[in-house]
Amino acid sequence: MRTETPRNERHLDDDPSPCPHALHLPRHLPRTTSAPTATSDPVPPVSASDERVTAVVAVLHEQRGVPVLADLYDLTSPAVYAWALDHAPPPLAEQIVVETYTDLWTGAGTYRPGVSGWCWVTAHALVVLRRHHPPTGKDDPVP
Repeated sequence: MRTETPRNERHLDDDPSPCPHALHLPRHLPRTTSAPTATSDPVPPVSASDERVTAVVAVLHEQRGVPVLADLYDLTSPAVYAWALDHAPPPLAEQIVVETYTDLWTGAGTYRPGVSGWCWVTAHALVVLRRHHPPTGKDDPVP
């Protein structure tokens, strides 16, 4: 018999994504569902299932409405921010988050239905990170 994990104890790692580039955060980080703010925990993660993220991304692709982008931000920004902090200092991590969601908004038409929503979000975050920190060689720690 499977019991449901309380929402505040769920981990992004508990929901394996079909995307090899999905943002998987270390289990030792606290998990919440709130978006990052200036007064919040510096690494507020998210527990959004890939199915939920994919559904929101699909609606964004079709409607491109501000409320849909806000839903996507609420679902995914804590994990994107935590991931960015793993690869950049806080000011740059914040810039990566801003540019990622700007790119998602302007590139909503590039989403292909059927592709993992998390994969689409993380691919944009990775592109933004590489824009600021291009890989310099095979030993570069940037993913």
